[in-house]
Amino acid sequence: EIAARYNQIEFDYDSFPVYADPAVSASKAQGWTVGLNWYLNRWVKVQVNAIRESFVDETGIRPAIPQARWRSLMRLQFAM
Repeated sequence: EIAARYNQIEFDYDSFPVYADPAVSASKAQGWTVGLNWYLNRWVKVQVNAIRESFVDETGIRPAIPQARWRSLMRLQFAM
């Protein structure tokens, strides 16, 4: 199996000023994930993912985060 996913989370202080913390209000995170699932047999599955993440902090409160970075993830799943 081959899979791909895009996700994004964004905090908007202007929409909910009572509930939101202004320190995180102008932050957002985006990510792309592409993966491969390989079934060794009916009980074992190997999952390999490559994840590209980017973080934006418009307030400048947090230290600088690289604009985009790649991570990899491998998981073994056993089923009975």
